[in-house]
Amino acid sequence: MKKRNLFLTIICFLGVLIYFGLNPASKKYPQTIEQLQKVTITQYGQNKIFLYLPLYIAMEEGYFAKNGIDVNLTYSGNDDQIAATVVGGYADFGVGDPIFSAIIQERGGQLKTIATLVEKAPFIGYTNKENIDVITNIADFSNLVVSSFPAPSTLYTNLSNLKNAHNLNINIKPITFGAQMAALEAGEVDVAMDLDPNVAIAEKQGYKAMISLGQFLPPQAITGITTRADFVAKNPEIVQKVINALQQAVIAFYQDETIGLRVAEKVFPNIDREVLARAVARSRENAIYPKDLTIKDAVWQQGIAERINIGDLKHPQATDVATDNTFTTKAYQKYGK
Repeated sequence: MKKRNLFLTIICFLGVLIYFGLNPASKKYPQTIEQLQKVTITQYGQNKIFLYLPLYIAMEEGYFAKNGIDVNLTYSGNDDQIAATVVGGYADFGVGDPIFSAIIQERGGQLKTIATLVEKAPFIGYTNKENIDVITNIADFSNLVVSSFPAPSTLYTNLSNLKNAHNLNINIKPITFGAQMAALEAGEVDVAMDLDPNVAIAEKQGYKAMISLGQFLPPQAITGITTRADFVAKNPEIVQKVINALQQAVIAFYQDETIGLRVAEKVFPNIDREVLARAVARSRENAIYPKDLTIKDAVWQQGIAERINIGDLKHPQATDVATDNTFTTKAYQKYGK
């Protein structure tokens, strides 16, 4: 019996060696956490934000790990603080307003935007007034008092651009972030503009979603991934791995209708599942994340023009001054469908 047991042990051991030596799948991942390359990514705000769901998918579903990356996620507050955190070397990558790299470049800094993450306006309007119908024609979005986040937020800029471009008679009322529903309840506005999952929460409480701004606006440079030019020069392999993971996460979000909700439930455990399901479904329906994370020249130049208009930039700037599509191009060629 002892010889037989020894024989079986040897066979099992050899089987394990053969499996891990010959099975290609066994070579996909580093064997221990110590073998992962550690990077710090800092994001807008002070907590995780639903809008950045692909980032959390890449973390929770193992796309960073599969590419050999271990992410330390931090929070830096406003977009200018994100830029300062990355430029100062306190983070390797930033997630926030991508046009800040152009602003930093004009001021002599070396911040680069290396990918786009959100390219379609994610803002949804909801109301508690029965006489306001769902807007399918932008001309009908008139004679209303509409809430906005305070200027110079992207939402405020979007509403102002729509108002001017279509000669709309809307009164844009800046409201502190998080107080949109209260303003609607108090009768201060006719339409509250907000982001998911806040909109989905409002729907569950009986409010009616009646306009998606992204339906009436061109693609925009809303959220991107930034890093320092010297970090790119010294660590091109790490940069590629990070972008690969994000590209895979976005592709998975659209290919697998369950992955967004699964990750959202992990990341936002205090939000009702029904609310998260609606928010995820709307993000997919409205395609707020581009399937190709490459920064488009026309989109970038629109952002440049807006920043010149409000005074953040003094001069026009070629797209390649503050952007680098090297890594997104390779990632989409490899993983895009």
